[in-house]
Amino acid sequence: MGQAWRVEQSGVAFDRSTVQQAARDLYVNTSPSPSPGLATLVVPEEVTHPIRGRDDLLAELAAAVDLGGQVVVLHGNGGHGKTTVAVQFARQAGVEVWWVDASSATNVTEGLREVALRAGADEQAARNAWSGASSAPEVLWRALDTRTNPWLLILDNADDPQVLAPNGERVATGRGWLRTPRSTGTVLITSRDGRRLEWGDRTFITVDVLNAEDAAAVLLDLAPCAGAEADARDLAELLGGLPLALYLAGHYLRSTSQAVRLPGTVQPRTFAEYSQALADGAELGEHKTLAQTWELSLDLLAKRGQPLARPLLRLLSNFAPAPVPVELLDAAVLADSDVFAGITAQQLTFLVEDLRSLGLIDYQANALVLHPLVRDANLRQASGYDDVRLEMLTKVVLGRDPRDPRTWPLWPALLPHCAQLSGSALLRAFL
Repeated sequence: MGQAWRVEQSGVAFDRSTVQQAARDLYVNTSPSPSPGLATLVVPEEVTHPIRGRDDLLAELAAAVDLGGQVVVLHGNGGHGKTTVAVQFARQAGVEVWWVDASSATNVTEGLREVALRAGADEQAARNAWSGASSAPEVLWRALDTRTNPWLLILDNADDPQVLAPNGERVATGRGWLRTPRSTGTVLITSRDGRRLEWGDRTFITVDVLNAEDAAAVLLDLAPCAGAEADARDLAELLGGLPLALYLAGHYLRSTSQAVRLPGTVQPRTFAEYSQALADGAELGEHKTLAQTWELSLDLLAKRGQPLARPLLRLLSNFAPAPVPVELLDAAVLADSDVFAGITAQQLTFLVEDLRSLGLIDYQANALVLHPLVRDANLRQASGYDDVRLEMLTKVVLGRDPRDPRTWPLWPALLPHCAQLSGSALLRAFL
């Protein structure tokens, strides 16, 4: 039989504990045999290949640590290599490093309890705080802010800032787990979420895709026997410089490039063959992994009350592989469709901004841009959007006078999307 504790106003449950509420009181029931603490603050060892093209990012992070008293948000889309950059920096930071998996509230709670103890918090005070008798964030930051030696706290995969915030508040308030250090410490966050309004007044560093030279070097590092540098560069460009795609393709070719080629085997063995397989639309195993990467971001938006983010990304993926002019995103047109029934211009604006905040789309020159692999991964799962895409194009094309010079910049941008339509669709559009 476990014990029952009566706690006024607040309570926190761990491991095998449960919390029940009656009126304004909380009851915490604990098991007599608690689970062992499994939180670890050790920097992951999974990055074993050379890090290419990140010298500037690492220099920015080093400057933040040298300055101290900083919260740095390292943000970018899934697959851009945020954790890889953080691992590399942690290895060379030259200060005490604590690594916490911030992908869930449970991991944050357990990890930061260990940080508090390592930082010198009183054990009894920590025990009381993490049992709900007092504020755990207060105990944590009291310990951190009294340290005199530089330290680095990494909160990895904090894709949902709410796991670091007090209930009902935004993390930007600085009243929860995330606060600005008052000592010589630095907090480094890796997240898909780059919204400044959400995180507050922090230092933001974007992790982008690699340029062609660095991307080719990654492939050659991972699969040195898979072909010439020129072929590696071609494949790198086809993969859009996306670190995750490069990593997966490189490992794929490392395993196949020196394998015995038996009769009837067709798997790519060289950079050139891999490029051709992608061009032919072959179902390589990496596509599923990449699709899962994007789906995590879309799941996050659905959790935030934006279930239409997924169909909007699918819809954008149905357009030609070219920038999508924002003039096409007419909420009145979308509102007449089954998928986006009743959507308002304000709701559509929020959807676009949420997709941008997670790096799933970009905004350039009055158009929305999708990374080639994001588009490909979503296009493979997109169907039933042809009619609404046609209506969007029809409304823009027929609603503007081509003799008006103010419309002239729009026509070249619309051309690839109109050209993508079938002959029957074009006929329906203009009759």
